[in-house]
Amino acid sequence: MSTVSIREATEQDFPEILAIYNHYIVNSIFTFDVEEYTLVQMSRKIATLQKDYPVLVAQDTKDIIGFAYASAWKTKTAYKHSAETTVYMHPDFQGQGVGLRLYNSLLASLPLFDIVNAIA
Repeated sequence: MSTVSIREATEQDFPEILAIYNHYIVNSIFTFDVEEYTLVQMSRKIATLQKDYPVLVAQDTKDIIGFAYASAWKTKTAYKHSAETTVYMHPDFQGQGVGLRLYNSLLASLPLFDIVNAIA
């Protein structure tokens, strides 16, 4: 495998993130969504998340091969330092250790957002 970099997601990444996420909507129950997202919906979701939480991507050469993000755990103020975490990998890149690197990077970034509790 070529070099994989992990970085913050940008707007240019949204179409590839969308393709990975929609794969899991269609082929699994992991997302709890039943209808595929549109690019507009995914763009809004990521933009909203990025106001308060990290959204990271794993990039292999030029392609996005996975993404991870944190989101609100509960809406009550007492939970403001807790976040739910998730990671999604392109199916062709599962089992190669990139998801673990991506998830560890997400966990390491949480204190920058004043998050001290991560719920998977």
